[in-house]
Amino acid sequence: MRNEGWGEVDRSTKPQSYIDYLRGVSALDSVQEFKRKSLELMGVRPGDTVLDVGCGAGDEVVALARMVGESGHAVGVDMSETMVAEGRRRAADAGVRADFKVGDAQALPFEDRSFDAVRIERTLQHLPDPDRALRELRRVCRPGRRVVALDPDWGSLVIDSEDEEMTRRLIRVHASHVAHGQMGRELWRRFGDAGFEDRVVECVIAHSTSFAVADAVLGLRETVDEAVRDGAINPVSADHWLDGLRAADEGGRFFAALSGFIVGGRAP
Repeated sequence: MRNEGWGEVDRSTKPQSYIDYLRGVSALDSVQEFKRKSLELMGVRPGDTVLDVGCGAGDEVVALARMVGESGHAVGVDMSETMVAEGRRRAADAGVRADFKVGDAQALPFEDRSFDAVRIERTLQHLPDPDRALRELRRVCRPGRRVVALDPDWGSLVIDSEDEEMTRRLIRVHASHVAHGQMGRELWRRFGDAGFEDRVVECVIAHSTSFAVADAVLGLRETVDEAVRDGAINPVSADHWLDGLRAADEGGRFFAALSGFIVGGRAP
């Protein structure tokens, strides 16, 4: 689920598992910091009309609705009907006014210059054409206002393991199973290529000293399974590597971290 299947949410037999995954990731302090900084960089003002692309379960749309107030307008768009329905439910529970639409980040269902601020979180990494999506975000944003994107860089993943060579091999597999696994480091360049002005960048390091948490968020066992299927490692070596991480965890020695990057720019 970490890398694959996000385009299959509505066809899944367990769509709630995707919502639960997002809830678990969002509960991490480092991810909350990631989100908070992105909202600050948007430069949202009361009365603004704002957009969250790839809004998932809608938590940031709710946050944006509170920021723009009754005179403003917050909109979330996601390709999944399941996520859009969950967003509507959460906005209703929170007592805020927000709209949710099903749509593709690469072909947004909005007129030019419709929004005062736009964000996209952990979505560009999965898209077939992220540059097209960035051009769409620029198109729907009013001149002089900000577009903000957040993505991790899976190539920056660090895992403290005694088997350094195996760990490096698995991190390469880890990144290769995301459409654009190094999107985090590419955001600055891609924003420039898309024509954004006055670019800014922030970095947040998410870390965990718990194997269970890191496995749930980073997909450690999932990555091992991918590597075995790819023929990058054999099952015996895979089990040995995981056993080493579990032993480190039991001894209070486990550590893993991942860099996330936020880039913002003004629409020309």
